[in-house]
Order: sequence, then structure tokens, then C-alpha cells
Amino acid sequence: VKVWGEPLFCQLRTHEGFGYEVSCSARWTYGIIGMSFKVVTASKSANEVSTRIDDFLRSFRSEIDSMDKDTYTEHLVGLAK
Repeated sequence: VKVWGEPLFCQLRTHEGFGYEVSCSARWTYGIIGMSFKVVTASKSANEVSTRIDDFLRSFRSEIDSMDKDTYTEHLVGLAK
């Protein structure tokens, strides 16, 4: 979550002005690990927000794929703590 929390905020909130609040977090629901995204906005529809989050995740995957092994490992260790 920490890997893309700041980039998500920066892109959707700062650059695109998508809402008052943009955040993401990890969750544990009935033994299943998941992600939760929150965008509070008065100017975009739920469909626009959902589509834009999906687009962000697709584009951010390339950043994770190109991340060097040490940086990637640091993020994995951070998730385990």
C-alpha cells in the first residue's frame, strides 16, 4: 500500500483534481487480504473514479515491474511488518 499510496494521491488529487480526499489502505476481511481505495469528490461520478483508479493501477504496474530488486524487497519487508 505504501508503494502506491503517495503516487495515487499525487496523480488523482494533485494533478487531476479528482477529489477532496484520495487514499488507499490494506484490509483483512475474513482472512482475505484486499485493498481499499477512497476518493471523496463532488465533481466526478463513481464510474469516473472507478475507471481512473483502474487506469492508475494498470499504469503503476510498469513502475513496480521496473523497480530494482533491493527497492522491491524493502517494500515487501515493509508490508510484512
